[in-house]
Amino acid sequence: MKRKGDKRIVAWVKWMMWVGVGVLAFACSPRETRDKGGDLKVKAGDGCVYVQWRPWIEYFNEWDKVEVEVWRSMDGINFDVLVGEYSNQIPGMFAGIVDTGLENGRDFWYCLKFIQLPLAEESLIATSDTCKAHPQAGLPWPVPPAPTNPQVAEFYPDSLVISWTPPQPNDSTYQIEKKDGESWIVPLDWMDGPLMPPIYLPDARLVIRDTSTDIYGWLRIGVFVGGMLSEPSDSLLVSWPKGGISR
Repeated sequence: MKRKGDKRIVAWVKWMMWVGVGVLAFACSPRETRDKGGDLKVKAGDGCVYVQWRPWIEYFNEWDKVEVEVWRSMDGINFDVLVGEYSNQIPGMFAGIVDTGLENGRDFWYCLKFIQLPLAEESLIATSDTCKAHPQAGLPWPVPPAPTNPQVAEFYPDSLVISWTPPQPNDSTYQIEKKDGESWIVPLDWMDGPLMPPIYLPDARLVIRDTSTDIYGWLRIGVFVGGMLSEPSDSLLVSWPKGGISR
């Protein structure tokens, strides 16, 4: 004869078995997206909207395998792809676009989709939150001005220093990019590790210490103003032989 306690134990074991099956099914089942990503921000101007996002951090070391689609809605419900679909996708390290030619006085909604390459059945890895903007006549250009006068300021046997002039004296957070083919990317070398933006450089100077390989390429600098990334600076050619420069 079974006791009441035995029945409770059997019921508890069965319940735990069902929980385990459910957890296993969830873990093994395909999911369309992961956590929301992108840190999407929008800023309205006169007949335009600046749409900005941060890189998809989980795939930072595989930046060339993630691309971004920007979607726009005029009612907050129905979205159409603005840029990024198929062959026109934006590289995953791209910081933003300006959507121009918009009607002032009405609302526009934006969201992002992060796409894992190569394209496959489950290539959508994340979506962003939705943000709303309201262009109005008389609003200023929404993208902050660029840093100016980028230059190689100093050479040392084991390093060199890049400097520039920030738009405002108190500007201190930046994004450093280098040219890779026809694209601009956040560099994964030349530095003491990747420079995931925004980086804090209060004296508007960047020290490059990698002397193990030849360094040759173009850099440009953007500054964050009110959380929005500026226009990029003029590009700067950096050329430095392996082992540094003897003085």
